[in-house]
Amino acid sequence: MLYIQNFERENERHKAYYKNHKKDSLLYQAVRNRKLRLTVLGHYSNDTFTCACCGEGHIEFLSIDHINGGGAKQRKTGLRSSMFWRWLIKNNYPLGYRVLCHNCNQATGNFKYCPHEKEGENQHVTKTL
Repeated sequence: MLYIQNFERENERHKAYYKNHKKDSLLYQAVRNRKLRLTVLGHYSNDTFTCACCGEGHIEFLSIDHINGGGAKQRKTGLRSSMFWRWLIKNNYPLGYRVLCHNCNQATGNFKYCPHEKEGENQHVTKTL
C-alpha cells in the first residue's frame, strides 16, 4: 500500500513539473531520444552511419530494418521509436537488425527486395528502354 501511495504522489509531482516545464521537458526528451537513436544506428552500422544497401549517409534518412521481417508485428506490440531503441540497447543489441535508409527499408518491406540489389541485373533492360 505504501508503494502505491508513493507512486501516486510521485506521479502527481511529475505531472505538475511537466505542466510547469513543458518546453524544457520536451526538449530534454528530444535530445535524449536523438542520443538513443544515434547510439543504435551507430552500433548496427559499425559506426559508419550509412545504409547497408545503398550507402545513404544522411542520419535523418536512416532507420533500423528487421532483417527477417516482423517489424509490423513488433510495432503492434507498442514497441516503437524510442521504446524500440531502448529495447535494443537493454537486450544487448540482438542480431537480426541492420541500418537501411527509409527508401531501401520500404522497398524491402513492400517488394521483398530493394531495387539497388537488382541494379546490376536491370542495367541492360533500362538501357534498351
